[in-house]
Amino acid sequence: MILSREKSLQDILNETNKIPIFIDLSNILYRSMFVFKPDRFKAPNGEPNGHLFGLCQLLRTCSKKGYIIFLCADSKCEWRQNLNENYKSNRDSSIRTVDFYQQYDIINGLLSDLPDSYFLFYEGTEADDIMFTCSKICSDMKRKNLILSSDKDILQALDEYTTVVHKVMLNENEEIKYKSEEYNKLFPVEPSNLPYYRALKGDKSDNLKPIVERLPKDLTLDLVEWLGSNHEPLKNYEVKKESHKKWINKLQDNWEQFGINYCLMRLSPVDFRIKYRAESGTYEKICEEYGLYQYWSYINSLKILKEQA
Repeated sequence: MILSREKSLQDILNETNKIPIFIDLSNILYRSMFVFKPDRFKAPNGEPNGHLFGLCQLLRTCSKKGYIIFLCADSKCEWRQNLNENYKSNRDSSIRTVDFYQQYDIINGLLSDLPDSYFLFYEGTEADDIMFTCSKICSDMKRKNLILSSDKDILQALDEYTTVVHKVMLNENEEIKYKSEEYNKLFPVEPSNLPYYRALKGDKSDNLKPIVERLPKDLTLDLVEWLGSNHEPLKNYEVKKESHKKWINKLQDNWEQFGINYCLMRLSPVDFRIKYRAESGTYEKICEEYGLYQYWSYINSLKILKEQA
């Protein structure tokens, strides 16, 4: 099946009652390389295939659970890098032996005959922003949806319809729901206010330093709540404690950096495209080339069941 340019996410969701799962593609490929390490998992030609092996295992599991699968791909996001050249510069790349961006056509080809699967991409846009956009579309439609990622940034998408999943399993997923104990253990603020909280506190995973070191917790939480409901300069904030005045002065001196951190942390609706599906049968050549025989067998079994139906 080839999608027309006019077909939208809403069109796809309106055709079925299945639960959509939006997958952070780079996150899954990167995690898979740590589990299925390049020194042990190689294609017949010697090229590392652990990242594809892990992805194929995930695709099989999601398919067996009856999800609509959306692989959300990263593109190089220059505007965030231009705001802060150190953004995500601390992430370990020693094990990443493959340029994921160069394999998107291969990965899209793996979906060629997998039912209810799509590849979402837009130049200059991170997967987090695409997944956030899709989750809000689902929420507007009052549709339950899942986001698969271990990145804490995406937790700001949580609401009564959106659940963030860390691991998909056939029996029970590892997940974080809106207003759940699991979420409250991680953050003491509403998901929608996470960008404010993380902008103040900094974020080691994205290599962002706190605006002010050792900012009192009660002041941090009050500021986050105030920022979440006000669009005024910091000078209009009403200081509750005398001891907090010195901290507000320090924040005022570094408020420009807060604005940069907030822009880096905040996810917002973006444009995206549903990539054309590869020609039927494309998966066979890719599976043979990269030694993905279990996935090949699974797709073939689906086709046999379809023919027998």
